Amino acid sequence: MTGMDSIERMVRTNGRINAAMIDGLEPDDWNLTDGLGGESIRDQLTHIAHFRYGWLKELAPEHMGNARATMKRGDDGSIQMLISEPEDIKTSLLDGDEAAFQAVQAAKAQGRSFEGYADPAMILARTLAHDANHRGTIMSVLRINGRKRPEIRQAMYGLWGEE
Repeated sequence: MTGMDSIERMVRTNGRINAAMIDGLEPDDWNLTDGLGGESIRDQLTHIAHFRYGWLKELAPEHMGNARATMKRGDDGSIQMLISEPEDIKTSLLDGDEAAFQAVQAAKAQGRSFEGYADPAMILARTLAHDANHRGTIMSVLRINGRKRPEIRQAMYGLWGEE
């Protein structure tokens, strides 16, 4: 297995975990917040998807693929979500993952890096850490609101070894 094979497996596994979380949410969960001014679960997941678009637009615009903006900032500084349906968020995450992986694969094949990243694969590591941070926050929001966590633990354990 090459280094890019391992990186691709990590990206794909992270994508399946994101999808499992989305699938595990109940309709009433999507608008929950921490009650202290934090983003809703829907907005957090939309933000996770937008993260890919943002760095691709800045660092590898030639590899945008189907990655798309999922939010925008208004002139007054407010944030408007451009998508809100679970299936649209899942699709945006998967499209962004694919574009991100292709951008990194091309950069590595060409022996180049992205500004601020000596190894282009580190942007994917940052993406995975970013996703994990928000998934943890989402789990906390669910618990604060008296919800059980989505049943993703079993799904995650089954995902680690998949191709």
